[in-house]
Amino acid sequence: METSTQFWKEHKKELAKHSYYSGPFEWDNSDNYMKVLGLISVCYLLQREDLLPRLLEVILANAEDGLEPDSTIEDFFYYRFKDRPDTGYVQMGDHAILISDAIRGETKEKQLESLSAYLKDWYREMIGMSDLEYQSHLDPEQNGYCGYWAFEAAAIAYLDDLDDTELRQSPYYPKDMVDWAREQKRKRGGEAKGKVD
Repeated sequence: METSTQFWKEHKKELAKHSYYSGPFEWDNSDNYMKVLGLISVCYLLQREDLLPRLLEVILANAEDGLEPDSTIEDFFYYRFKDRPDTGYVQMGDHAILISDAIRGETKEKQLESLSAYLKDWYREMIGMSDLEYQSHLDPEQNGYCGYWAFEAAAIAYLDDLDDTELRQSPYYPKDMVDWAREQKRKRGGEAKGKVD
């Protein structure tokens, strides 16, 4: 990501001259939108929050072309950057609203309710977003197939320290990533305590 982001920043004007060019992380269609949410989520889950400022910078650069981040994208960045604005609108319809509701839930129970509803319909909602990815596990070469994972649901459960027992029943919930992220957080907490003692 670092190399491609740097290349894009250095060559944005030249790239824009080509009619087939589109900027990175544009979310003007639901497939790209979900990829952006997934990428932000994976940064949190893999303990790579150091990549978020660069990712935000590239996403905001799309705003120059009239593509402002919506409230769900902003909500994900708010976990790290508390001064981000609330844009007040969701770009990609009802399914993305469930993720926004999960982040903004007034109680952990309401958050879990939204995440459960999101995961229940996750695969069905993903059908048709990208013909390149839908049922890509059936391709003998599996070009680009990395599993069917609702990283955004996992990131919320991790960041808000939700009891994800029910969510773990969904085949699309990456529970192993959540477990790993929580273990890393515990280790960091133990290291911090050790330094104080």
